[in-house]
Amino acid sequence: MNPLGAIFLAKVRMARHSLAALRRESKLKVALVSLSTLLLWWGGFWLSLAAFGWLQRLGTGFFASGEIHLGSLIAARLLSSFAFALFVLLLFSNVLVHFATLYRSREVYRLVLSPVGWRTLFLVRFGEAWVLSSWASAFLGSPFLMAYGWTSQAPVSFYLALALVAIPFTLLPAALGAAVTVVGVRLLSGLGRKGGFVIAAGFILAVWALLRARLAPLLPGSGGNLETLVQAMGQTGQGWLPSQWAVDVVVESATGSLTTSFRAFALLMGVALVVLLVAMELARRYFYVGWSMLAGAPGRPKGSSRSGFLGRLESLLRPLPEPYRSMSAKDLRLFWRDPAQWSQFLIFFGVMAVYAANMHRTSPAYDPQFWRSLLTLLNGIVCMLVLATLTTRFVFPLISLEGRRAWILGLAPITYRQILRQKFWLGVVTTSVFSLGLTLLSSLRLELGARSVLVSLFTVVVANFALSGLAVGLGALFPNFEEDNPSRIVSGMGGTLNFILSLAFVVLAGFFQAIILQWSFVESRLSWQLPDSWVLVGGLGAIALLGAIACWLPLKLGRENLEQLELAG
Repeated sequence: MNPLGAIFLAKVRMARHSLAALRRESKLKVALVSLSTLLLWWGGFWLSLAAFGWLQRLGTGFFASGEIHLGSLIAARLLSSFAFALFVLLLFSNVLVHFATLYRSREVYRLVLSPVGWRTLFLVRFGEAWVLSSWASAFLGSPFLMAYGWTSQAPVSFYLALALVAIPFTLLPAALGAAVTVVGVRLLSGLGRKGGFVIAAGFILAVWALLRARLAPLLPGSGGNLETLVQAMGQTGQGWLPSQWAVDVVVESATGSLTTSFRAFALLMGVALVVLLVAMELARRYFYVGWSMLAGAPGRPKGSSRSGFLGRLESLLRPLPEPYRSMSAKDLRLFWRDPAQWSQFLIFFGVMAVYAANMHRTSPAYDPQFWRSLLTLLNGIVCMLVLATLTTRFVFPLISLEGRRAWILGLAPITYRQILRQKFWLGVVTTSVFSLGLTLLSSLRLELGARSVLVSLFTVVVANFALSGLAVGLGALFPNFEEDNPSRIVSGMGGTLNFILSLAFVVLAGFFQAIILQWSFVESRLSWQLPDSWVLVGGLGAIALLGAIACWLPLKLGRENLEQLELAG
């Protein structure tokens, strides 16, 4: 058997054992995760079905021709925008996941010492990174595409085309991300942290400027007529974009044009395979050099740990009592020393900054109060969704990242309550800086009233405590001390459950926020007469109670689970 086949069979056995290990898990936990996953998928499908159904009811003849259907035109443009955004996100995600998988995993050390070629080593790690970076996109995108096929009354071949096109559509950004990672590490590993920051920042700014120039019509304030909207959405439907090739497969298969659909599929698959071959050759040439430079990089001079950005950051922890100060400093050092971690954090920060910068005041011609409160609600939900993503990605793995050294915590003169408290407050403080800043900045850009700003800030503050407590508690309830890759930790059952419950909290908090902001509309439908002050206090109280439960209960269950694990033993 060749080395690639042997490693592949070993991975299959490991996956089989992981599935078998679920039998030892609580049936209630497995049932809860499974049910929550199905409900999340069904909710996305239902919302997408309603949106596409509304587009289908727009009618024909809008452009003085009975052969043109406005709903179908906008649906196709919407698919192009969705595919383009997903492709860009997959590309960024693959760069980060490949760095952690190829350069920061303990398994790479064993593979480097084993008698396998560099191409084989690359393919092994590439396959794992491909799955880790793509499964969530496939899960969240499938209800959207299934709803499109359902409303379009697509034939059975459409759903087969969906399954097939997902392979090259995710393979191409994975191969591009691997190539960028291998070349980037080789070039940046010898420049030091500052040089890497400068080049990476320049690259991100260049990409952002290019996208902003091409998608300028999508920005608020660029016009509100239908022609501008269709033209803006058409910017993501250029024929040279790989995302548009995937859309051509979907749209043509929905209409029964299998020949055209197959041509687009063959083009996408061919380009993906060519890029993968190029990435394999780049890995053969440059992987070991970059890996060696990272693995053998000289340490910092003695006494320099208190200098630089990290030293200034740790100086802010001096008012904290022990052991919280030392534990927080340790977590910050580990985070700073892992480029895969802080680079993802910077990307999140960049997305939030772009979102806030593109907010503009709107003045609709009819019912401005309704639309202003609706903008407040949507802005608050977006901020909480960003917060849910941050806590799931960065706060949930904190307990598991203690790794095989977790037994030290069991021997240390600290309690599990103190450990969870430190992780909790670290998550609250770090995420609050960004989430509250985003909420306040976007609210000011929208020129919201004082009442709307108060409701938004209060909701996000409660969400910070609730989602951080949820992430830390579930991280302690589902720890994985054998894994050092945060992406794999988050991809497990605990991380999936954390993200689903975080989304559930966002939905419920958004519901109570909607009652506060849209009470005049609710009051007219229900014929209830309540003072606005009662609604405000009652709604904020419900959000606070929901946040307290979401924070306290997972922390309690997580602490009890850690005590039962007996890490010191």
